[in-house]
Amino acid sequence: MKIKLVNSIFYLYILLILGSVAIRIFNLFAPIAYYPFAIFWSESGRIYNSYQIFNLFGADAIESFPWLDPARAILDSLAFLIPSVTILKWRVWVASISIITMAVTSFLIVLRAIRNQKLMPARRLIFLILFTLFGTLFFFQGPIYAHLLTGIVPILLFYRQDKPKITLIIVAICAIWSGLTRVNWFFMPAIIASLLYVLKQPRQKMPAWRYFCWPFIWGMTNLIISLPIYFWALGKANQPSILNPELKYGFEVAKLWPNAGYTFGLIPGIFLVTAPMLFIIMRYLWLQRHSIDKLRIAFLLLLLSGLAAGSTLMSLRAGGGFDLHNYDTVLLVVFIIAIQIGFREVQPDEDNIFSGSIFFHPITIGILLIVPIFLSVRAIKPAPVYDYVAAQDAIKNINLALKENASKQESQVLFIDYRPLVVFGQVPPRPIYNSYEKVELMEMAMAQNKLYFQQFTDTLSQHKFDLIITPLLWQGEQLQGENPFWYENNSWSNYVVAPILEYYESGYTNREADLQIYYPKP
Repeated sequence: MKIKLVNSIFYLYILLILGSVAIRIFNLFAPIAYYPFAIFWSESGRIYNSYQIFNLFGADAIESFPWLDPARAILDSLAFLIPSVTILKWRVWVASISIITMAVTSFLIVLRAIRNQKLMPARRLIFLILFTLFGTLFFFQGPIYAHLLTGIVPILLFYRQDKPKITLIIVAICAIWSGLTRVNWFFMPAIIASLLYVLKQPRQKMPAWRYFCWPFIWGMTNLIISLPIYFWALGKANQPSILNPELKYGFEVAKLWPNAGYTFGLIPGIFLVTAPMLFIIMRYLWLQRHSIDKLRIAFLLLLLSGLAAGSTLMSLRAGGGFDLHNYDTVLLVVFIIAIQIGFREVQPDEDNIFSGSIFFHPITIGILLIVPIFLSVRAIKPAPVYDYVAAQDAIKNINLALKENASKQESQVLFIDYRPLVVFGQVPPRPIYNSYEKVELMEMAMAQNKLYFQQFTDTLSQHKFDLIITPLLWQGEQLQGENPFWYENNSWSNYVVAPILEYYESGYTNREADLQIYYPKP
């Protein structure tokens, strides 16, 4: 009778978490429509970057290379393999791989921990489904992006404790991919391999250098491969590194605590999301302090602290956003450690004082589910409504402007935004001027890249572009309390809007579609 009651509770948990995952999926797919303009701020740039990758080796090859997260552009570019691809199909692809990668990553982490449990097949399946869904929901709280998880899946799939050389090959392959992602993700292949090693490998009185020999080799291999690839990609894109000391990004300390951009604030937010799992981790390490070597415990604590510090720094940087996506490394590592501990898969150095899995207790699982379910319900929002009439009017006027301009020899048109109109054939095919895309301009403005904007201003002063197609340009500074994105707004206004308005004037404005066409001033 008791077993049936416990199983009923687990089935209830599965239904609750399925509903929460469904909410997250709805929020991801609800904005998707056949709307010709961007449905989120950086979408136009992402579509164009993926188009660049897809056309690198084609007859219509584009010479430049995406400089910001090229791995994401590679993954997004696979959408162009879909027959008769449209902007709608591209959006469905991007949303789908986001869900799939989080679910697959969660599944592999849980499977690695649960496969050695002595359970009846039906019970094993219940826990596999339950914790895979929980992990997927947990990753949504960042979220953790698809292109980042793609480079970790092979480690989770092929890592073997007794085959460090095979792991070295897998780390090397994944390091190629991680070099095309973000700086704070460079070492994740080696970190995940080392984490799995430390969790499962007792020290057995080995000297520290010998115990950490393979993690060191994996880490150095990761560095030697990822860093050159990162700088190669920047060189192909002709862009400076985020590590360049000449780039002076602003840092917004106010993000740490509750603010207009993020209700919880970074510190309370990441604590709220990870607290139940951190409690499991810290309690276990404390109770097992005599059974697990102190060097292994120190590694886990230093790893968590280092990732949290680096993630906080990235989040405070201007452009770091107002959610927990820069804490992706923390979320992934916390989940792996907690799952291994929860299913008692951590190998102690001495006799273990515990037996059985704490995850077999329904109260423990219930506590774990409270926060992600609450945040999912809290995230429910209606589908956006798009103004298709305004969008079509804007496209008609862009085509008129391009037609009038077509007779000019060596005519150049700058699409600061709206490049998908060219990609998906809603304006006449034409070469796209690669530089000065909206995301690139904003990134350089936030970094106060004076050399970049001197070249930008010189280009505008020479009236190199016969047309500039851009979102509405508004010049004016905002105070910190007026707008969560006040720093981004002021950087954009000073570095982008000011020089455009000095040398160009608006010939068409569509406020409903957030679009303007600018012409050189006489």
